[in-house]
Amino acid sequence: MKKREIFVVHFIDKKHNNIGDMLSAPSYYLDYYPWLKNSITINIDKDIETYASRLKKAIVIVGGGGLIACEYFEKQMKSLIELKPFRLVMWGTGHNNHNSKVINYPSYLSKFDIVGLRDYMEEEYDWVPCTSALIPYLNVKSTPKNKVVIYHHWRFPVNNYGQSNIPELTNNNSEIEKVINFLSSGEYIITSSYHGAYWATLLGRKVVVVSPFSSKFYAFKQQPIIAEHGDWKQKLNAAVSYPEALNECRDRSEEHTSELQSL
Repeated sequence: MKKREIFVVHFIDKKHNNIGDMLSAPSYYLDYYPWLKNSITINIDKDIETYASRLKKAIVIVGGGGLIACEYFEKQMKSLIELKPFRLVMWGTGHNNHNSKVINYPSYLSKFDIVGLRDYMEEEYDWVPCTSALIPYLNVKSTPKNKVVIYHHWRFPVNNYGQSNIPELTNNNSEIEKVINFLSSGEYIITSSYHGAYWATLLGRKVVVVSPFSSKFYAFKQQPIIAEHGDWKQKLNAAVSYPEALNECRDRSEEHTSELQSL
C-alpha cells in the first residue's frame, strides 16, 4: 500500500517576514518529529489550489499560527476543508479574531479528525501549544541586562513614551537567535506580538501585552498581564514569570505526537 503524503499548512509571511508565523509549523522541528522528515510544508495563503489534487489524498496538518476565526484566512480554510483530505489535523493553531476579546470557535472544527489548539480553553479542546516552544535557543539561561525591553509587532507598535534608553526590536526579523537574545535581555518584556509574549514567557521573563489587537492574546495558558490602553508602566509590578512554562509546553508538544503518528 502506498504511503500517504503528509502536508503541513501554515502562513508563510515572506512579505513582512513575521518570524512568529514563519517558525510555527511542526515540520521545522525534525529533531522532535522525525516522522515529518518527508512532509511538504506549504503556505495556506497561496498554495492550496496548487496542491489541491494531492491534498485530497494526503494527511494534512494545519498549523500553527492564528488561523482560526481570522477573516483573512476564512476563504483558505474553507477551501482546504472542502477538499476532504484523507485525514485533517489542527495542530498548535489558535483563535485570531481581530479587534475582539471574544473566543467562539467556528463549526468547521468538527470537520477535523484531531484538534489541538494553542489556546488554553480548559476541556473544550486539547491544548497543544505552538511548536515554536521547541526552538533550541530557548534553552539559554541568562541574567537580564535591562529592566525593560520593547518587542513590537510590525503592524501594532508599542508606545515607548519617547524614552530612547529602552531597547526595542520589531518582529519582522528573520534572525531567531537575535530575537531570543533580545527577549532574554529584559526582566520585563513589553510587547504587542503574540510570539513575543509566548517566547518571553518560555524564557522565564515577565510579560506585559500592550493594547492587544486580537482574541489570541486572551487564551495563553500562562497568561501575561494586559495593558488595555498602553499604560504599561503601571502594570509592571503585576507581571509574573512562569518558570515551568518551557518544560510544560515542550512536554505537551511531544505528547501530542503519539496520537498523530497513528493516523
